[in-house]
Amino acid sequence: MNMGDRIRILRTSLGMTQEELGKIIGVQKSAIRKYESGAIENIKRSSIKLLAETFNVTPSYLMCFDEKAEQQSLSSFNINSLDDSTMHICKLYQQLNQDGKNKLLDYMEDLLSVEKYKKNNSSFSGSNQEAKLA
Repeated sequence: MNMGDRIRILRTSLGMTQEELGKIIGVQKSAIRKYESGAIENIKRSSIKLLAETFNVTPSYLMCFDEKAEQQSLSSFNINSLDDSTMHICKLYQQLNQDGKNKLLDYMEDLLSVEKYKKNNSSFSGSNQEAKLA
């Protein structure tokens, strides 16, 4: 397996098109096609970083240095269970820089501190909910 194969497998496992992935990392659909076919072997470091973040894997795994997928979090999470609006939120989130991601997470935690914005039977067991149960 090479990096192009790995990109294609990860992309299709998320149900993404080449065009969608290209928009997330800031390249054309044709660039993604070339990455996957192996026509471009020297992918920019910035693109590798964005790909790894999008797929929630390490750059080492993406570049085939590691054979084991060391996902950064949510190892048992099933991406296929997400609805369209949640997928849209994830795609937008991936376009934010780290400061933007931190600000969004802070805002989401603020929303969760207000009862009227919470789901009644949420399956997420975040720190806010655990603290209230204790």
